[in-house]
Amino acid sequence: MRQKEINRLTELFLRDYPAKSRFAEAYRTLRTNVHFSFMNKEFRSIMITSAGAKEGKTNTVANLGYTLSQSGKSVLMIDADLRKPMLTTLIPSQGSRGLTGLLSDLFDLNAGDKAVNGEEKIPYLDEKIASDILNIPSGSSDNSDNSDNSDNSDAPSKLFLLPSGKRPPNPHEMLGSKGMSFLISYLTKKFDVVVIDTPPLLPASDALMLAPQTDGVVVVVKAGMINRSLVRKAVDQLRMAKANLLGVVLNSMDSRKEGYYYYYNKKYYSKYYSGYYGKYK
Repeated sequence: MRQKEINRLTELFLRDYPAKSRFAEAYRTLRTNVHFSFMNKEFRSIMITSAGAKEGKTNTVANLGYTLSQSGKSVLMIDADLRKPMLTTLIPSQGSRGLTGLLSDLFDLNAGDKAVNGEEKIPYLDEKIASDILNIPSGSSDNSDNSDNSDNSDAPSKLFLLPSGKRPPNPHEMLGSKGMSFLISYLTKKFDVVVIDTPPLLPASDALMLAPQTDGVVVVVKAGMINRSLVRKAVDQLRMAKANLLGVVLNSMDSRKEGYYYYYNKKYYSKYYSGYYGKYK
């Protein structure tokens, strides 16, 4: 990777933050809370979304994925935000065709009920997936709770990304296809945890198509960003979609008070969803 690309990853992940920092501890707490949410049940897939734009969901995906991988799990992040794929923008795609390329290759998305059957064998599926998934350098493993401070920076990274790929004309239909459902099920057998980034709930219904296909959903809310009634509306939509709502992450609180501060990119969604919030002012 070029130095510019490494700097991007440094901004996105926790690697430059001390293990005992409030920022890093907030994500470890989130990791622990996700585990507790499932109690004794094993979880393999989790969707991260938000009610509106610019609330920090993409950074939450990146750092939850990073923190899970530091605990020894193999973690695949999927950028399923096909409208404004911020995760793909922040992490170099290195020629990957991404999620849309993979789906287009493997599944006939126009076949309706004749789309791929979950039991069907697809030739070279592992090879196709391997060519489109990126291994993300993640630094040393998390030893914050371990007295052994040995450097594990040479250990293979367990963090991976499936970029979004080219934007399709039909993101809603693509994410709601049987092919997508099959792919999520297939990938959860290949990785310990799959973390999925989606578009916000209120501007688009894409996330509602994916939510019931995952083991759990977390909603990210930026403090002071959006009206509570809109958050409730988003939560109600998830419940109507039969999603397993794990909880809400309150983002960008005053670090002096709560210890939660998540970086977000100010340009994220600003053009694509410009004017959306005006409807609710």
